[in-house]
Amino acid sequence: MRCRCFFVAIHRISKTSFLAKDSSRGQKEMDPVERLTSGFERFKKEVYENNPPLFSQLAQGQSPKFLVFACADSRVCPSVVLSFQPGEAFIVRNIANMVPPYDQILVVGQFGAHLVPLIVSGSPVDKVLRGWGCRRICRRPSQGQQSITWKGGRKLHARVLSLMKGSLNIAFRDVEYIVVIGHSRCGGIKGLMSMKEDGTTSSDFIEEWVKICLPAMEKVKAEHSALPFTDQCTQCEKEAVNISLENLKTYPFVREGVEKTTLKLIGAHYDFVAGCFGTWEI
Repeated sequence: MRCRCFFVAIHRISKTSFLAKDSSRGQKEMDPVERLTSGFERFKKEVYENNPPLFSQLAQGQSPKFLVFACADSRVCPSVVLSFQPGEAFIVRNIANMVPPYDQILVVGQFGAHLVPLIVSGSPVDKVLRGWGCRRICRRPSQGQQSITWKGGRKLHARVLSLMKGSLNIAFRDVEYIVVIGHSRCGGIKGLMSMKEDGTTSSDFIEEWVKICLPAMEKVKAEHSALPFTDQCTQCEKEAVNISLENLKTYPFVREGVEKTTLKLIGAHYDFVAGCFGTWEI
């Protein structure tokens, strides 16, 4: 389905958030703990104490309408950029705002259960996990993937969104919009676009993680090879969002919501250089 895209100017943050008022003044000289304390005091005075009805309501529970996937990049802060109020959105942040497909690796060991990207056998991370006594669970054979487990391990069917399983179990009845937000000058996307054609990587985690959106890189290089590398990265930032949106549809509870029209998937791109925010649906 063709995406319908439109762009709107971002409101000046100084008008939408108390955080923008000379927030950088004196931070280099300020003690880190003092910075945290003064930040909270400012929030309490300018937000908390001015919104008693809101925080009284939040004390009774939460029912956010938005579930947002955004990048961990410090320049991207959905609550500030989109002026979210407390209780308005669940926000999940990771490298390059990617959502893996429903079937993924779950690593179980002495430090608990962790969902991780596919790891190359014999890599340092692979060896560390073995040392932890972890068990490796791979994609289902039904999807044409070789099923591999570590010695003594067992196969499990993992939901990648169990990263926030507790929140989802409580909130999915009320969430109406899932938004995946890409952004300008994304380091994760740059790493994806810089990946060697043979698929080898220089790191054992970040590049393995961004491979989730490998189809986006392949599409951009096939359709926009004449563009400068920087522009290719911009295209990939948006295409990667589309991959994550499609991956979301592989989750049964997401697919069910979309089919019943009780849940809408929205793609977005935030350009913090130009001060623009675009959204589209697929």
